[in-house]
Amino acid sequence: MLKGTVNFEATIKGNGVSFPSFEFDPNEPGVHKVEIEAPNGDAIRVRVHFTSVLSEKTARELAVKVNLQH
Repeated sequence: MLKGTVNFEATIKGNGVSFPSFEFDPNEPGVHKVEIEAPNGDAIRVRVHFTSVLSEKTARELAVKVNLQH
């Protein structure tokens, strides 16, 4: 079993939305928490933290699923 983090970043064009980091529990097996932030108004960053996944591929697939659902 693996532990780790998958990071996503999306560039923002337009009004420069910004907000501090916050975290939530997506209630998904193997996922510890998800952190989201837009500190500078030019990008949104998401970090999905895992407690236990079978492989890197599984972690990436689960991270995408969590991002699309929440």
